Amino acid sequence: MPRLPDTRQVWAGAATDDRLRALLRDRAGGLPAGVAAHIEEWCVSHGYGDDSVAVASLLVGLVMGLVIQASLFDDFVAEDYVTVAVRALSRLGQA
Repeated sequence: MPRLPDTRQVWAGAATDDRLRALLRDRAGGLPAGVAAHIEEWCVSHGYGDDSVAVASLLVGLVMGLVIQASLFDDFVAEDYVTVAVRALSRLGQA
């Protein structure tokens, strides 16, 4: 199986390479909107109806955070991260 590019290298490269940044935006730019389409009903029922893309961006950011931390830190425990994230996210809309 071919070695996949290191996520850290891709993200670092996008910070300085306009073509790479454009490629990543083209490939992943619709991700928050795509996620928002799946969570829109939940957002409406929890008072975030107009903010479904923002909530989706938060979810995408959490996943990106998991990926980068898992690749950087040997002692990172993904299961703990997910448990805390789910607990925190479950409190959205309860304020």
